[in-house]
Amino acid sequence: AFLGPNGAGKSTTMKLLTGYLAASDGSARIAGHNTSTDRIEASKRLGYLADNGPLYPDMTARALLRFFGEARGIEPRRLRERTA
Repeated sequence: AFLGPNGAGKSTTMKLLTGYLAASDGSARIAGHNTSTDRIEASKRLGYLADNGPLYPDMTARALLRFFGEARGIEPRRLRERTA
């Protein structure tokens, strides 16, 4: 968790870690995986839910979880088990 006052860099740090923003200098790593060059492996080790969660009006929460699971390459059998 990140705690700090407004303007401390919490949101910017999360944007760097999730790959939404590219670092202008240096690098960000999650469990040794560079978020710029090895984004998928780094993302597999990151749990993140923004304060304005990404629910779409036409999707249930379960459908959204399946969507993200498929995007991450989780095999269909495992997705069914985890979203049942």
